[in-house]
Amino acid sequence: MLQTRDRDLLFHEVCRILVQQGALPAASVCVIEESSGTLVAIASAGKTQEPAGTRRGRPAPARFAAGFPLLCDRVPVAILQVQFPGAGAMQPAAFDLLERLAGNLSIALDNIELERARSRVEEALHAAATRLHDSADAHRFLAELINAVPAPISVKDSAHRYVAVNDAFCRLLARTPE
Repeated sequence: MLQTRDRDLLFHEVCRILVQQGALPAASVCVIEESSGTLVAIASAGKTQEPAGTRRGRPAPARFAAGFPLLCDRVPVAILQVQFPGAGAMQPAAFDLLERLAGNLSIALDNIELERARSRVEEALHAAATRLHDSADAHRFLAELINAVPAPISVKDSAHRYVAVNDAFCRLLARTPE
């Protein structure tokens, strides 16, 4: 769960597992649309039970459900909704387990967003390096800038060979730039 890069696939798999292995009648994930604040179902599994009411003059079975917020950067972005087969299934241990699942899903959402941000930065750096590569002055400036950063930095080419490292990287590995 924590290694996936596809949010929607993660949500579909969680719903499927909750129904197939968790013996729940239904599970779904609804995302909160930023523009309108409305909930939109993007993943579900199982068969939703009819809401409580009457059917042909007789009472319908009660519907037992719970919702758990999913956070990204501590902001609610979705809701995990589960239906229970009956009131007896709504035990504190089940709620605790589902709360922990929602917490883990939130961590996974944070990881997905961090990976997206990392990819955007990497693409921007690659584009900047490509533009700067043509100019010797720009190359020297970039090398000085990278050396000034206290964190270890390395740059690899498409063949995964080191083409540049800063002093902090060399100190970390106890090696010379060459």
